[in-house]
Amino acid sequence: MNAFLAVSLSCVFGLLISFFGFAARKAVSATAFTVTGVVNKFLTVAINVTIWDKHASPAGLVCLLFTIIGGVLYQQSVTGNGSQQRDAVVVTKQSDIESNLVGDGDLEDESEVKAVMNYEFQTSLASKARIARTSTHQIGSRVAWSRNYAAKEIKFGVDARALMLKGVEELAEAVKVTMGPKGRNVVIEQSFGAPKVTKDGVTVAKSIEFKDKVKNIGASLVKQVANATNDVAGDGTTCATVLTRAIFAEGCKSVAAGMNAMDLRRGINMAVDAVVTSLKSRARMISTSE
Repeated sequence: MNAFLAVSLSCVFGLLISFFGFAARKAVSATAFTVTGVVNKFLTVAINVTIWDKHASPAGLVCLLFTIIGGVLYQQSVTGNGSQQRDAVVVTKQSDIESNLVGDGDLEDESEVKAVMNYEFQTSLASKARIARTSTHQIGSRVAWSRNYAAKEIKFGVDARALMLKGVEELAEAVKVTMGPKGRNVVIEQSFGAPKVTKDGVTVAKSIEFKDKVKNIGASLVKQVANATNDVAGDGTTCATVLTRAIFAEGCKSVAAGMNAMDLRRGINMAVDAVVTSLKSRARMISTSE
């Protein structure tokens, strides 16, 4: 009678551990975890009585099978629940931070700044944990992390020169209207506050950005020329921008016609030296502050 009772209890507990293990994995319920853990303890005692006792029976083997299935489901559900709880903490902190930002409108409080930094750190950890869980490439005990890098657009030859020239020309068109005593003003949109009205060429050049990356590279070359002129002379940025546009446009035409780029560069340097020498010979040096 005792053997029959032990076998019956083992079968019942085996079914229960499988059921609650499956329920814990699907519903991710705290109650299911608790009940599954308690049943697992009782089931261990029943298995010892049934399997290793002299009254072993086929029902005990069935109970052992249910125990293995329930244990696997329970372990997987525990692992999944832990990761979901970590993600839930990150989501909760995100909602708290967003509510603070909506209420205050700015990160003036030190606690809000710390909250944002903490949220970004936890988001990074949660992202890495999700990659580790979903990764199918594992080498020994190390997870093969997959990193996403920004895509690079590569242009060659005529296509690259054409897009860069377009960026140079569009920037120069906006800057050249400020040239000379009859130059006009330029209105620049600000990210906050009223628009900015200026007649400074380098300020206009710095405010221009293009969506196309190659066009933006051409514009950046002109910005570099304007900044260098402003640092050395303190003025003349608009004139430098217009000259840069002319040199770049004529250089592209010459290269497209078949001229060697290195020969063109040497010719430009010789022309620059000749112009600088001519200007210095006609210049009158200032000896007094008047």
